[in-house]
Amino acid sequence: MPKPAPVTPAAPVAGDSLADDPDVRCLALFSVLAGQGEGRDTRDWAGMVGIVMYFVGKVRARLPNANLTVVFTELASDPQSGRKLMGSLDRCRTEAAAQGQSLIDLGKALKGVRPGAST
Repeated sequence: MPKPAPVTPAAPVAGDSLADDPDVRCLALFSVLAGQGEGRDTRDWAGMVGIVMYFVGKVRARLPNANLTVVFTELASDPQSGRKLMGSLDRCRTEAAAQGQSLIDLGKALKGVRPGAST
């Protein structure tokens, strides 16, 4: 039996570019910020990389076949991309902070829990 053809996403129509996806914008924004911070404060840079990986996971879960190289190239060639990305900064920062806090809360909840111990 032949293998089924791989599923590919529909081609974006005008105004429906993946570069306009809110999570892709956050990924692009934090990728740029992480790139600018590389080699500086190691803790801040590591945190920024963690945020980038959060958005990579989020984008890949929803859009597994998205070609991020093409999307980022599209963003880089758009003269309005800086304005668009910075317009997303507050929303992206709020989401990243909420996810970071949820991990802190999880760590606190698990402090002292031993694997295999009854709760």
